[in-house]
Amino acid sequence: MRQLLAAFAVLMLCLSPTQAANYNYYGALALSQSNGAAGTSSKRVSYENARDWALSYCGEYADDCMIAVYFVNTCAAVARGTNGGYGTGKSNSLNTAKTTAIASCRRYDTGCVVRASSCSRP
Repeated sequence: MRQLLAAFAVLMLCLSPTQAANYNYYGALALSQSNGAAGTSSKRVSYENARDWALSYCGEYADDCMIAVYFVNTCAAVARGTNGGYGTGKSNSLNTAKTTAIASCRRYDTGCVVRASSCSRP
């Protein structure tokens, strides 16, 4: 895995700024319904890679993690409420993604707080 990450880093260093701007950066946020554990991944090479990393990080704290939101070249957040309800948000602004996630969560639950957020963009 380290060799793959090192190769990706070298590739990114070789890209011109224009090429890097045209490259897609994938991310995912995972959430546990039982205890609210979360995992994030960003700047990954594919949705599958983003999913695997987010689930792996979340899985260190819970065994029922699921992907709450995928995103590409933007920011995302997931908020969880007191009773396990959750909501997600995406935006070019991390603060807006968080605000949207909380508002979405409040449609289903109370006491909503952001559990995970990340940006994945050039």
